[in-house]
This record gives sequence, structure tokens and C-alpha cells, in this order.
Amino acid sequence: MYKKTLVLLLMFQFNLIAVFAQSSTLHAIMLIDEYSDIASACIADKFKMEEEVQIIAQKTRMQLNLVQVDFSKNGIFQAIENLEVGENDAIFFYFTGHGYRYEDQEQCGKYPYLYLTKIEEHLYDAGTCLEEINEELKRKAPRLLVSLADCCNNILPYEEPIAMNPTLIGEVYKKLFLQSEGHIIATSSLPGQYSFATNNGGYFTNGFLESIRDMAGMDADLNDITWEKILNRTTAKTIINSDSRQKPQFNLSVSRREEKEVPGMVILPGNN
Repeated sequence: MYKKTLVLLLMFQFNLIAVFAQSSTLHAIMLIDEYSDIASACIADKFKMEEEVQIIAQKTRMQLNLVQVDFSKNGIFQAIENLEVGENDAIFFYFTGHGYRYEDQEQCGKYPYLYLTKIEEHLYDAGTCLEEINEELKRKAPRLLVSLADCCNNILPYEEPIAMNPTLIGEVYKKLFLQSEGHIIATSSLPGQYSFATNNGGYFTNGFLESIRDMAGMDADLNDITWEKILNRTTAKTIINSDSRQKPQFNLSVSRREEKEVPGMVILPGNN
């Protein structure tokens, strides 16, 4: 009886040691866009996910470390650098906000760039690749790593302006607004469709401006510049950038007219 009791006591102590040895921490890193046009949706995601990680910690008896992160590129990498992770710990990374990708992008592969900025102005260097964040978290050697991102993964609809001929842009606007007569009506989507946008503006608006700038490229031919071609380009860009979820519609009746000097009109020198 004594030996049996001793064996049971030793087994209990062994199991107790094993339980303590297996104790771990759940490091929850939340990157929440509370600053852009989709802030209200992201804040709702935040409350739900913070509640969920608390339930996870409670049900698994893991200690919860809810990491405070500044919503910026420097903020996320600084938080990762400061993170102390045990060999039995788990990391749960969650992002909700704007995401995008570049055409033919090599870095980040099939995963999106996360748009991280607190200001409204579009910044081309404000994106951080999800894959890069994931690799940095891997270097912390957690037992388990879960990285989730709730964001778009479509081609950035508005890229750096192409090189424009300063003189040609004036000629483009002359042909469109002085040497044309008639009427044009256009909308960003067909009946029953939504029109989409990012924090950098609507796909239709950006597509329209890009199309005009395309016409003012260094190799542009003035004979190719027509309202119909610009609206066709705008339609194509909008369809591509919205993943075919919206298609602009337009109707036009425009003819060319010779530019006439209007009494009182000021003719500006230089690049027109």
C-alpha cells in the first residue's frame, strides 16, 4: 500500500512538472486600421478578434500577451523586435485594413502589401509585405505561428505617374477641350453594380486620370487622342482594377472643331 501510494505521488508530481513545463503564452499582435475610410469596419473587427483571443487563452489556459503596436511600418517591426517568445509560445498576428499588390510583383509573391499609415495622403512607401512580417515572426521561433490578414489583394489602381512631355500635355487638353464639340455622359458602373474605391480614390476616377496621362506620354501621337479612346481606356482600367466587379458606361457624340479665338481670351505663352 505504501509503495502504491508512493508511485501515485511520484506520478502526480511528474504530471504537475509536465503541466508547468508545457505552460505557454499566446502573443496576439493586432494591426488595426483605425484611420482610413474603412476605419469603422476595422474597429468592429478589432473588438471581435480581441474578444476571441481572450476566449482562446481562457480555454487553453495560455497566458495572453496582447501586444500594443503603432499602426506604421516602424511600429510593427519594432514590436516584433521587442517580442520575447518562449519555445512553447504561440504567436497570433492579425491585420485588418487596406491591402494591395503590384503588377508582376516579385517580393511578397501571392500575398498582399499591407497599407500602414495614419494619414490620408497616399504614400507609395507606406506598404509592408505580409510575407515579410511573417518571416520576421518566424525568426522568433514560436511553437505555433498564425498570420491572418483581412484586406484587398488587387493591383494598386493608381501607380506613379508616367513620364509626360510638358508641352504635349497642353496639346492634349487643347484637343480635348478646345477642338471638340458635342456631348459626353459617363458613369462609373452599370445599373445594379457597385463602384469601388481605395483610400486613394475611386477606380473610375483614377482610371480616367491615368488615361489622359497615357495620352501625354513621351511617345503619344496627337492624332490618336480622342474622347472615345480615353473613355475606352478608362473602362478597361476600371474593369481590371475592380476584378470585373464594375464596368463604366458612357455615351458620346463628339466631333472635331477648329480652335477659334474667343474675344477676351488670354493666350498663354510657354507650354500652353
